[in-house]
Amino acid sequence: MRRPAFTLVELLVVISIIAILLMIMAPTSRMLLMRTEMDICQSNLYHLGTANAQYWADWHTRFMPFRDWVDGNYNDLSLLTNPDRSLVYSYVNNAQFFLCPTFKTVCASNAVRSYVMQHSFCNTHKYWTSATTWEIRTDGWPGGSPWGNGYSLDKLSDVIDPARLMLLSEEATWKVQANGVWYSQFTVNDAHMCCSDWPNRDTIAQFHYPGPGPIDQQIEGKGNVVFVDGHVSPVVTTQTPYVVCQKWYNDPVKAADSGL
Repeated sequence: MRRPAFTLVELLVVISIIAILLMIMAPTSRMLLMRTEMDICQSNLYHLGTANAQYWADWHTRFMPFRDWVDGNYNDLSLLTNPDRSLVYSYVNNAQFFLCPTFKTVCASNAVRSYVMQHSFCNTHKYWTSATTWEIRTDGWPGGSPWGNGYSLDKLSDVIDPARLMLLSEEATWKVQANGVWYSQFTVNDAHMCCSDWPNRDTIAQFHYPGPGPIDQQIEGKGNVVFVDGHVSPVVTTQTPYVVCQKWYNDPVKAADSGL
């Protein structure tokens, strides 16, 4: 006796039910992936922040020169892991901590580094040769970086509020324009962020939980930041100068306007 087969109608009903379930699950799966990548990114920044703190302890609270914390090439693993080119690497010894998985997906599939240090730290390019002495590197700027934030923070005591000043973050690697306003004019991830005349310079990325529309035309997404005191928090693009520039966040009116 032949077993009864499914009818065409029954097959279509089953397929329709499966399709509906997949449509219901897709947004949830996407949000879960975004949350996972956000957690990995924040963990990476926490480890890098801890590595910087270990360096400060070794060098009597002196900051790493912003141009020497890692090599500026974002896709060369040999330079990233070379202690002579990346001061922080010997304190981490794990290349995975330098790359946000979202950056690799959104920006550059060949990237090995995505994080940047803010431009205020030793921006005269001081290089500490001992706990108390330093020299100006030949490729440095004796008068200060022409793209710096108007001052140089050389040691922890120079920071007014460590809980509000960015140490490391994620940087947008494209020009960003939204609502007729330019939020970034730079198109390269060179390991450091400058925004002395923001919004005409660098800006914190919008990789995580972006809003609708092209990524270079919206500012609703967030980028993770590890602050000098070691805590990690997501920050929206428009808050960039208030966490990168000490002279900005020291203005209570501007800080209040930014939501900080």
